[in-house]
Amino acid sequence: RLDLSDELWTVDGDPTQMNQLIMNIVMNSIEALENGGQIEISSQKLQIDQMTAIDENITLETGEYVVVSICDTGLGISEDVKKHIFEPFFTTKESGKGLGLSTSYGIVKNHDGYISVLSEIDKGTTFVVYFPRGKRMIGEAAVEEFKLTSGSATVLVIDDEPIVRQMMGTMLEKLGYKVLKAENGKEGKEIFYKHHLDIDIVILDLIMPVMDGKSTFYHLIQIDPDVKVVISTGFEENEEVQSLLDLGAVDTLFKPYTLEQLSTLMEKYVK
Repeated sequence: RLDLSDELWTVDGDPTQMNQLIMNIVMNSIEALENGGQIEISSQKLQIDQMTAIDENITLETGEYVVVSICDTGLGISEDVKKHIFEPFFTTKESGKGLGLSTSYGIVKNHDGYISVLSEIDKGTTFVVYFPRGKRMIGEAAVEEFKLTSGSATVLVIDDEPIVRQMMGTMLEKLGYKVLKAENGKEGKEIFYKHHLDIDIVILDLIMPVMDGKSTFYHLIQIDPDVKVVISTGFEENEEVQSLLDLGAVDTLFKPYTLEQLSTLMEKYVK
């Protein structure tokens, strides 16, 4: 259900990341509706005249905000889980599912916003996102327009999060690339074995069930020692990422990323 205000302020944001933010949260809500239920997305504007605490961790600065709420009637989240829900490697779900909320948190922070979660077991969950009012008018372009670079190479995307695969595929196809997708390292290894002569570059998620990014990378370089692999991760560079770069991975792509960042990366390594 939608309950969207007709009188909102603008928000200065990247449309692709905004789409990914909403879809990540909705996908988690869908997984929480084991026996069916309802998801409601609402929006409103909010004027804060003095510092206001919205939960034990977040205090809103004075100013004007656009607020987006996503509320479900699902299983709910315990207090212990709520404390860790936005951490990149945290999940309570089998097979490593449900890691997209760390990306959502990163997107909100990239836009100088705030995100809170309210929940009760068996009564549902509400995610509330606060975006500061934008400084540009509707339709007003940024000062500098980024020129996207298109290509015709073939890209293999290996990522266990469905929404990430979907968004990555959509962005790459918009740039003109052919896209192959795998939902885990094992499937990615098999696709690469069959099509490695046609694949120009691989974008590989670091944390996955079945076969993680590091193990997958070892298999890929055994099939083709010259394979170009970009490590996709929600963390800044750490020891595990650096170890793969030392072994021959060509670059890292930090989540969340924009269409412009993806275009620049592809231009750097493939035509």
